[in-house]
Amino acid sequence: MTKAADRRLRAWAVPVLEVWHGVFAGAYLVAFWTAEGNVGMHRTAGYLTLGLLVVRFLAATAAPAGSPLALPWATMRQWVGFVRSLSGRGARALGGRHPLIPLSGLLLLAAVTLVVFTGALMHGRGARELHESLGNISLGIVTVHVGLIVGARAIRRLAAHPAAASPSGRTS
Repeated sequence: MTKAADRRLRAWAVPVLEVWHGVFAGAYLVAFWTAEGNVGMHRTAGYLTLGLLVVRFLAATAAPAGSPLALPWATMRQWVGFVRSLSGRGARALGGRHPLIPLSGLLLLAAVTLVVFTGALMHGRGARELHESLGNISLGIVTVHVGLIVGARAIRRLAAHPAAASPSGRTS
């Protein structure tokens, strides 16, 4: 892919992916929050989540390597660089782009896929308990994923403005 084609792809793919993230997160949260109450809304949000997963996996399958729409697999080189960065920079290494964020995103997609399929195929008490357990596990993965993203942004901001990290406003 040429650089111009890559720029054109990113110009529309990144905003589309951001909208997808927002709708996906909203559908997931509605499904989670209505699990014990409004069954109709819970099912609707669950099926919307399932549809969004199908769209995401189809887009990732059709996307060229390196595209924002491709699934973000970290290479061994990226992992080795990240581990080296951790040993040299400590927690500051978490402030840049590192492979834990895409890994948590992939784990999240896998967990939510299991949740929606167990919900769609749910028959009997055992399936309901499995669905609920997977839903609770997926919430933990969501929390880790969001924490990694928020933490990385906070670390980047602190690194960019070291005076803000010092209570007195002075750097040593």
